[in-house]
Amino acid sequence: MRTVAPVLALIIAVGSATFAQDKPQPAPPQEKASTTTARVPEAPRPIVPLRVQIVLSRFKADKKIASFPYTLSLTSIDRTNLRMGIDVPITSAPMPGHSYRSVGTNIDCIPGPAPGDAYKLNITVEDSSVHFDTKTTDSSKTTDAQNIPAFRTFKSSFALVLRDGQSGQFTSAVDPISGEVLKIDVTLNVIK
Repeated sequence: MRTVAPVLALIIAVGSATFAQDKPQPAPPQEKASTTTARVPEAPRPIVPLRVQIVLSRFKADKKIASFPYTLSLTSIDRTNLRMGIDVPITSAPMPGHSYRSVGTNIDCIPGPAPGDAYKLNITVEDSSVHFDTKTTDSSKTTDAQNIPAFRTFKSSFALVLRDGQSGQFTSAVDPISGEVLKIDVTLNVIK
């Protein structure tokens, strides 16, 4: 029996080792595949000085009656704003005194990239003015209705793609009170 115990111990030891070898071993951890691609940093856009001229023209039939040019200096990555106006006093009958209302021109211009050597200009133009009824030219026939101002307002937002030296006309609108036609022309120049 003494020989059986060591042999039995040997069989148990060999069987355990064989069983351990047959047992599937866990695979070594693999690196996860990257689901995101490496981003190539964008080349910085060059800063280009620009001059944008916006012309508001008023026509009566085919005759130009007014032209208001506004020149904005900006860069290809910065926006610019122009605010030009006046506060008009408004009397309110039967109460004594008056209040004020702002009229004038507001322009916002935001440049952006466009294909090639062009620039995209996002422009908002708001133009307001005071209108008095001037149909009666005889001063003795002036009525209270002719002394009450009417306020005209025009507002438009648009985008134009222009190259250096190029012009474009964006809009043409008819004033319902006076019948005047308002046109907006935009010219872009790269300052060298």
